[in-house]
Amino acid sequence: FNTFSGLNNGRVEAIGTGRIEARGNVTFTDVTVEGALNLGTQPTVSLAIRGSSLTNNGLITLNPQSLNGSYEMLFDGNTSMSLAGSGVVDLNHDQQLARLSVAAGKTLTNELGHKIIGNGEINGDLVNLGVIEGDSSSNLIDINGTLSGTNNLKNVRINGTHSIGL
Repeated sequence: FNTFSGLNNGRVEAIGTGRIEARGNVTFTDVTVEGALNLGTQPTVSLAIRGSSLTNNGLITLNPQSLNGSYEMLFDGNTSMSLAGSGVVDLNHDQQLARLSVAAGKTLTNELGHKIIGNGEINGDLVNLGVIEGDSSSNLIDINGTLSGTNNLKNVRINGTHSIGL
């Protein structure tokens, strides 16, 4: 997917060692991902998620080559959105170099069975029912915003309001 391309109500699929790449500014609306999806290879990549959900049954990697650039998944659809499926989102660098963001006034739910891993940041209002796990105690996932849901967290730093562990 190249800059200013997108997919509405569809499915992207990579089989075996194949992968899908997003380059530049790409938009998905109510899409299912099967297989590997890389957000990378250019200095700035933004995957805007619209509609009500992204179903991920594969591996979405933000900044797969650990480059110095801006790599972001931005959830900016319905007021309540869902990150569902049995897959993994890998924030493969720190802070703004690999981030998952939720637009102001929106809430994202990381659903049961879905994982967010790596060393990056999550910004915005998040309900965690799945798993969020940083790489290690020194390579954390920073969560900036409001966090609620279940306590399936490891190697994270919460820099906002939370109702987990209270």
